[in-house]
This record gives sequence, C-alpha cells and structure tokens, in this order.
Amino acid sequence: MSNYALKIVDLSKDFWKKKSWFGKKELTQAVKGLNLEIMPGESVAFLGPNGAGKSTSIKLICGILKPTSGKSWIKHYPSGTLEANKCLGLVFGTRSNLWMYITVKQSLQMLGAIYNISAKDTLSRIHLLAELFEIVHFLDAPPNTLSLGERMRCEIVAGLIHRPSILLADEPTIGLDVLGKIKFRLLLRQWQEEENTTVLLTSHDISDVEALSDRAILINKG
Repeated sequence: MSNYALKIVDLSKDFWKKKSWFGKKELTQAVKGLNLEIMPGESVAFLGPNGAGKSTSIKLICGILKPTSGKSWIKHYPSGTLEANKCLGLVFGTRSNLWMYITVKQSLQMLGAIYNISAKDTLSRIHLLAELFEIVHFLDAPPNTLSLGERMRCEIVAGLIHRPSILLADEPTIGLDVLGKIKFRLLLRQWQEEENTTVLLTSHDISDVEALSDRAILINKG
C-alpha cells in the first residue's frame, strides 16, 4: 500500500441540468473518470479553465458531494468520513472560516474546540501560527475590521489550527494587491516546508502556481 496523502480512482460526478424553461433536463458530466495520486509533503497545483471541474473535484475530495462513481481517499480514509475530514485544512479565497463579529482569537479558539483540541494546546497553536503568519496584532480584532490581506493571513491560520496533513487552498490570494500576494506566498511556502504538509492549490494566478507548487495537474471538461 503506497504512502499517499491523497488518492483518487476513476472519480466521476454527473448532474442533471435544466435545458429549457419547460423542465427538460440533460445529463452533464462535471468530472469524468479522474485519477490522481499526491504524496505527503508535495505542493501540487490543480489547474484548468472555468468550468473544467476543479471546484466539483475539490467538493468530492472534501465529501461535500458524493461521486456518481469512483472513490477517493485522504491518508487511506475514504473522503467524507470524520477521519478524513480531520486530516484536511481548507482555505477558500471567496469564503471565510472566521466569524466576522467576534475577535480572530475567539474564532480560532472555537475552531480548536470543534476539532476537540484542548484549550491549552489551542492557545499554543494560535501563538505559534500567529507569530509565523504575522497576525499577532490582529488577534483581538474582528475579521470585518481587517484589510483583505490581513484577513487572508488569519484565514490560513484558521485552516491550520488543527494541524491538518493536507491543505486545500482555493484561490487563496484572490483580491490581494501585489505586495499582499508576495507576502502571503512567502509565509505559506515557509510554513509548508517547515511542517512538510501536503498542499493542493487551485488558482488562476500563474504567479501563485510558480511560487507555491512543485508540479501541476491539469483538468479540462472534467
């Protein structure tokens, strides 16, 4: 048995979509027999145009969607199981892991409790990641008072608070200015190398791909 971090075998997902106002539907294959294997510690870009099947594949990996056929595993746990989800960290540039009207620190403490981490270990983890990602000065502020670049650094800490072995990063630098993107990439790459965590990155920014990934997997039309 290979020591993979993520494995997908013949993964497919079909959707029925309305073809007309009269209710007629047609079958659409969003993902068609996808196969891939990512090893521990790899940083891999998952690339393709809009509508290629990237987001659907990510949702299948997370267990948000169930496949029509095929299987996927995270650290040998079937996708969607509690054991598999504990191995995953998620950072989405268009969605937040933080609660907007409580402080960043309170959000991180709540996430630690959700993952059954002791209060002591959660505080230790917050201190370590806050130093690394330079968010110490933001811990007592609500996320809705921070700039996008500041908030995204807090988002990455939220995604890593439970020590995931795999980070799924979907457009993590979207909306950031040039200097913000450079800073974010440097911090994320430093963390990935120090903790030897597997990263699966989706991005339309080629600079993200060059800075954060070692190889690329291409998908188009499922």
